[in-house]
Amino acid sequence: FPPDCVPTMTLYDALNVDQNASLDSIKQSYHKLALKYHPDRNKKIDKNENEELKSNDDINNQLFISIQSAWEILRDENKRKIYDNQLNQQKYKNIISISYCATLKECDLIDTEKDDKDNIIKNIYEYPCRCGDYFEIEIDVSSILKNKADSKSLISSCPTCCLNLKLIL
Repeated sequence: FPPDCVPTMTLYDALNVDQNASLDSIKQSYHKLALKYHPDRNKKIDKNENEELKSNDDINNQLFISIQSAWEILRDENKRKIYDNQLNQQKYKNIISISYCATLKECDLIDTEKDDKDNIIKNIYEYPCRCGDYFEIEIDVSSILKNKADSKSLISSCPTCCLNLKLIL
């Protein structure tokens, strides 16, 4: 993940347990998952492994490390309390990290739509994201022409990744 993106997977998710799970439930899930993904139990006998098998081994190793890290924190009562507090604070934060800033002139106009009910014309713009997808921005034309937009900028999220664009009008 880029530093400005917050992963949505928690330590509880890594162990497939609920945040309110007992220590015994967490321990039981940890042992089950640790056995399933432990590198020593998942070694391939064939030394001429193809790249796909190596890739699966890497994924299993990463999963095992995530499982082990989650267990190290959640098994300790004090560490778990600190983690739970941080997790709860993170849920209530309303901070949006901006990955890109652009002006309307830097965006490509891709479509114009007219709303027959309100007679409002909307321009649809796009701006490339580094993931390969595009930010899509829909703006009421009258607000641009009158320069009376509700705000002088707006924020758009990439539909594929967690990056955000601040568009300055």
